[in-house]
Amino acid sequence: MKKIFQSFLLLMLCITAQAGNVLIGEKSYTVDTTALFKAGPGVQYMALEFRGPRRMNAFILKVDLMNPYVTYRAAISNDSIYGGEQPTRVAARKSREGEVYIAGTNGDFYHTTGYVGLPTGFTMVNHEIADIPTDPVHRMVMAFDDAKTPYAGAMSYTGTLNIGSNSYSIAHVNHVREAGELVLYNQLNGKYTHTENDGTEVLVKLTAGNTWGVNKPLEAEVEKIETGKGNMLIPPGYAVLSANGATAAALGALTVGSKVKITLNMTLDGVAKSFSEVIGGDIRSCIIKNGVVSTGDVWAELHPRTGFGYTADRKTAIQCVVDGRSTASTGATTKDLAEIMQFVGASDAINLDGGGSSCLFLKDFGPMNKVSDGQERAVSNGIYVVSTAPSDNNVSEIRCVKERVRLPRYGIYKPLYYGYNQYGVLVSKDVQGVTQTVDPSVGQILDDGSFLASGTKGGEITATYHGATAKIKVERWAEGAVSIRLDSVLLDNQVNYPIEVQTEVEGNLLDLYPGALSWEVDNPEVCTVTNGVLRGLKSGTAVVTGTLGTYRDQIKVKIEVADKSYLVVNPFTDASWNITTSSNLKDMVNQKQEQSVKTSFTYKSGRNSNFAYTNDVALYSLPDSIKLIFNPGDINIKKLTLRFKENNGGISTINRDFSGFVKNKDNTLCLALSDLMEHPADRGAYPLHFNFMQFSIDREGMVAQKKYTMDIKQFALIYNKVSTGIFNMMSYGNNNAAVRMVKGRGAEVILKSDKEENVRFEIASVSGNIVRRSYCERAKDGTYLLPFNGLPSGVYVITVYHGKKHNTVKVLWN
Repeated sequence: MKKIFQSFLLLMLCITAQAGNVLIGEKSYTVDTTALFKAGPGVQYMALEFRGPRRMNAFILKVDLMNPYVTYRAAISNDSIYGGEQPTRVAARKSREGEVYIAGTNGDFYHTTGYVGLPTGFTMVNHEIADIPTDPVHRMVMAFDDAKTPYAGAMSYTGTLNIGSNSYSIAHVNHVREAGELVLYNQLNGKYTHTENDGTEVLVKLTAGNTWGVNKPLEAEVEKIETGKGNMLIPPGYAVLSANGATAAALGALTVGSKVKITLNMTLDGVAKSFSEVIGGDIRSCIIKNGVVSTGDVWAELHPRTGFGYTADRKTAIQCVVDGRSTASTGATTKDLAEIMQFVGASDAINLDGGGSSCLFLKDFGPMNKVSDGQERAVSNGIYVVSTAPSDNNVSEIRCVKERVRLPRYGIYKPLYYGYNQYGVLVSKDVQGVTQTVDPSVGQILDDGSFLASGTKGGEITATYHGATAKIKVERWAEGAVSIRLDSVLLDNQVNYPIEVQTEVEGNLLDLYPGALSWEVDNPEVCTVTNGVLRGLKSGTAVVTGTLGTYRDQIKVKIEVADKSYLVVNPFTDASWNITTSSNLKDMVNQKQEQSVKTSFTYKSGRNSNFAYTNDVALYSLPDSIKLIFNPGDINIKKLTLRFKENNGGISTINRDFSGFVKNKDNTLCLALSDLMEHPADRGAYPLHFNFMQFSIDREGMVAQKKYTMDIKQFALIYNKVSTGIFNMMSYGNNNAAVRMVKGRGAEVILKSDKEENVRFEIASVSGNIVRRSYCERAKDGTYLLPFNGLPSGVYVITVYHGKKHNTVKVLWN
């Protein structure tokens, strides 16, 4: 279990770059920078932790708009004003060579009923208007012009169509054409206008020398005219003028080849610019305007928030997300958001959509904040940082993720180096082969690349890689009390555990090098400790004591060594199992065996039918995976839910849902613990506990009063390092063979045959090269060993030839 002192992630151990106090909502908060690194050309990412009356975690992008290899793009979900799409998926879909979407946030508020996904405010994507709000209150926007200059304020729109000397008002761009309106549709409405057949539609294309944009006259040529049809196709780059009422007659009088003039005017705070990208926001005023935080129009509830702003010289754009709805980060008011953004340099900013929509992502890392929905939400639009740099995968610059660390004596820090190309694009998240040097009076570099503060003063670590150089500033912290993070730990005889030793200095919990302590083991037959690394020898328990100066602490050690490649999670014959059904499943009968159970019941009509197997089982040792094999017979399984709990998870549980099962066949589910667990690298999370397995029934195809049977054939723990495979079955005619890997020896092939037959065995690499052969004349029932001694570790293919037939199975040898 974890002790009172909870551990922080390594990234959060050392205060870096920016730390201090700030007033948020007239209350004092300390600020720690928990992450700070270059995320792309001119792009700096930082994560800030505000601690005071409440906790708030903020995630920030600062983008140098003077950098020639970076720009901004707005984007809408699936290139349509309707529907939603996750920001990271938008970025992946839109990226191409020379235009890579490397970061961004969600954008505007949007409709959640009716026209779902329709932004509530103005939207412009790459010079084309996507949406204009019909409600005049939705006018607050953030925008960029052609020079990448940012703006924030209230936007207004007017549009005009000129046919000869006659002018007609263009009511809006895209969305529903109301009675008597003239609407311009473009490709951002989707592929069609989606109009009724009560008007006239004219397909137009800009003439040579014209490009779509606002606040300038555009000339277009008529290419097609349709009356009384509606829903015209909109090719990319074209537009459709659509009208009913009086204006429809004017459109109908046009001919193919006619020229028309289109003017789409948009002003921000009354000023017209060559706007290229626009995203709408809150209906309230700007949260910061000309350096002044708004205090009279505040959204006072605490929620996750997203903001966009820029510095007073408009040379740096600032995007910010504040997490909320959790104990780690309570959320923010719009005034809190403004003061946080002002703290990092914003002089102007607006509030964008928040709550579960709030998401700030980096292309190479995904969402950086903890989205309150539990997963990234599909939203209507977003604003994205785009790299326009040429492709280049060569590392010409390295930077440590932490460029400044503070450590006590024997503190340990593992530098992580990012690699950037000549344009500042991140091309490696873990540069290998970096040479590190440090003065011995400061510390030493360990074999695994970690820095050990074994010296007596501060200094610098110098890192070099193919001519690129980076420096890490090391500052010394006073020494504090020493403790072992875990009270107890579960291990096997395969996993070595560097004992996690910590010290608390000025309220910060820091890692210490375990090799700096002297160690004693009360039961050396069970485990050993070498340079602070604990290694299990055989099943049993021990107490390990560490000493550093006057400080002394202990950890209880339990070693569990699996002696088989698979073990039953818990015998189904054990009385601890509780098997239950919903009220509409009657006459339940369970036929229990140690490794399997058959559950029969009579189905009654009804909703929410399910049956469940409940227990509280600590999984033995450190299995690699869990394997479930079941045959549902005629039962139509809609969903399987498995529930687990980590040892140090308190009351929190892990729920995993699975679907797509087939009736009347064996369904096999293999779950790696590393994928199943929330914290697989945390030794305090073991043993993992199984709690619950529920099968939910889809009533489609189920027959009332019919008897059904679920056959659970195996629910087992798999240990790859004990034996490299469970019995891999091969079938040939009426014959069967099972292959089992035996550690240190090779493969045992167990033959079951109804007649004597000449059999040939071959072992091949995955590339097809035969590495071993053996023959058995007149083979029948029996076990045959195929030696693997001398073969390197890896995946191999075993083929059993019998007569004119053969069967193969893949195995892992290590």
